[in-house]
Amino acid sequence: MSFEMQIFSFLFLMLGSFKIIVPFVKIAMNATPELTSQIDSVFTTCSFRL
Repeated sequence: MSFEMQIFSFLFLMLGSFKIIVPFVKIAMNATPELTSQIDSVFTTCSFRL
């Protein structure tokens, strides 16, 4: 795979991650502390199970 294709693939994967994470960030910015802690607990438990 050429260097340009590797860079494109890397950027494509990074932008895909942002499309998943950004909606949760927008929700968490205006969330109550209870909702924020619930979101945090979901992400921390899921990240260790992957």
